[in-house]
Amino acid sequence: MYTCSALRMVASMRTTLHRLARQELGYARLRDDQAQVAQACVQGRDSLVLWPTGAGKSLCYQLAARLLRQRGAGTTLCVSPLIALMDDQVRALRQRGLQAAALHSDHEVPQSRAIWEDLVAGRLDILYLSPERLVAPSFARTLTRLRLAALVVDEAHCISFWGHDFRPEYRALGAVRQRLGLTTMALTATATPQVVQDIVAQLQLRDPELFRRPMARPNLHLQVELFAPKQGRVARLVALAEGALGDGKMLTYCSTRKAVESTCELLAQRGLQVAMYHAGRSPGRRQAAMQAFLTGSARHLVATNAFGMGVDIPDIRHVVHLQAPASLEAYFQEAGRAGRDGLPARCTLLYAAADAHLHRQIMRRGGLQPKAQQAFAVRLRQLEAYALSRSCRACVLQNYFGDAPMGPCGHCDVCVGGAAVHDAQARFVVPAAPVAALPDAAALAKIEACVAGLRRPCGRRVLAQALRGSRAQALRRFGLLDNAQHGALNALSEASILAGIEALLADGRLQARGRKYPTVWSPGRAVRAAAGSGTGAKARRPQATPVRRALTAFARAEARRLGWKKPYMVLSRALMQQIETARPDSLAALGRLHGMGERKLQHFGAGLLVLLRAHPASTP
Repeated sequence: MYTCSALRMVASMRTTLHRLARQELGYARLRDDQAQVAQACVQGRDSLVLWPTGAGKSLCYQLAARLLRQRGAGTTLCVSPLIALMDDQVRALRQRGLQAAALHSDHEVPQSRAIWEDLVAGRLDILYLSPERLVAPSFARTLTRLRLAALVVDEAHCISFWGHDFRPEYRALGAVRQRLGLTTMALTATATPQVVQDIVAQLQLRDPELFRRPMARPNLHLQVELFAPKQGRVARLVALAEGALGDGKMLTYCSTRKAVESTCELLAQRGLQVAMYHAGRSPGRRQAAMQAFLTGSARHLVATNAFGMGVDIPDIRHVVHLQAPASLEAYFQEAGRAGRDGLPARCTLLYAAADAHLHRQIMRRGGLQPKAQQAFAVRLRQLEAYALSRSCRACVLQNYFGDAPMGPCGHCDVCVGGAAVHDAQARFVVPAAPVAALPDAAALAKIEACVAGLRRPCGRRVLAQALRGSRAQALRRFGLLDNAQHGALNALSEASILAGIEALLADGRLQARGRKYPTVWSPGRAVRAAAGSGTGAKARRPQATPVRRALTAFARAEARRLGWKKPYMVLSRALMQQIETARPDSLAALGRLHGMGERKLQHFGAGLLVLLRAHPASTP
């Protein structure tokens, strides 16, 4: 229970925060829960904020930072995972009157020195840092001598193996936080209950206050369109882009830079006003694309997931994913860019099983630890389950993020008639009821039994044709004309059977084989090798060790984050070999390796040490 004096103090601070938001930062209104989060930070209490994209998380720490500095507490540090967007965040804050800066590797030495002088002199409200910079031992030691007010950890889910954007450097933040002794505010738009527990444990938060809002947003109309292999997702995207947007905008996410560029070129050829954004473009071009999208001179933006963090564009009416991301958290965070003004907006996922197959390939090449691989696989299955679900999309999200059930939304694709499926001619079909989009349990069992009776793996479409009763000669080589399930599903459309095959693949009841020409097979069942396949075969390269795979994945991730063209610019093969052999256990030892210059040591040293600790020498 609050005493009368305590209540007066609470009311006084709330009044101060509302005044700051309105008069100094230019916000028309401040929600009560935003004021509560800022107040907790100012009063020295750790907090974890779980609000969906567009809910106003950043205003909480902006207000707290401003008030703390006005009270003489010092500068607030904000850890942000993407260098590409730090300057954009700083620019936006300065326009609102905050003294903000960012320390990162894109700055020239004089600029970095000027920012450091401002920090030492106490002239900054907020300083943005990458996790790699903050966890560097020499930098952290220097910070202990400065007047600092608080620590903000943005995108806090990156700290967890079970989060969708795991970054090893984030796991070292807890020790740095303890050393600096700073009140900490952790922020994320997407965290399951398991990730929440991991954030609290890894950051070593002290009895944190949990501020939570439901993840599902009523103004978002969620829909999924299912595609069989090689069917026209790009053609469907063009049709969506040429549809009505009113006065709003459309944002399209692609999984690769190459896909961004080809999609942008195609939309431009159709006469659409389009811009593109990915980390491989120069900062100037990224800023120009964002400005064109913000002002409306480009109504369409095609981007990788490098776009979005810290960007507030209220009138995006449609977010389309041309390919599925690797987790439901990543999907909903990106889809949540739509409708930030509270008005109705659409979020469309164009889904095919090939997306999951690609993500699994990337995972196998990524050198992840077994625990991280397990977490990755679980997240991917949950994304597949969302795409293939016959339940209300909003209900699936509520269950996944641990929100209290609120009942069917009434306006997602499932609630209004079923998931959309594209048939063999890539025509758009919306079934009258959800059951028409995906087969029932009995039909799924027949698909599974048909695969169990195959002589050899076959393609999805061949399998669907056999289940519908086709007598085509192409079916004979797989033994499908004699299969007990031949014609067992002749009442279903080919598109519906294909959707059922995708559902069984997602559930692990069927297995996808092959890369260039993917086929279907029963899990755990051996495939007889073709005669003579062992002769003349090329010798395989020695299998990479777990630490080498981890170093390769680290180099790729850092190159992508920094916008560098090639991973070898981060770590060459020779340098990776030295690291693997020498296994340095300190920055000094790492710095003695040939090719590890001072700049690389500053940028990547802490992350490499975390990686090596996660892969002990005894690992087979």
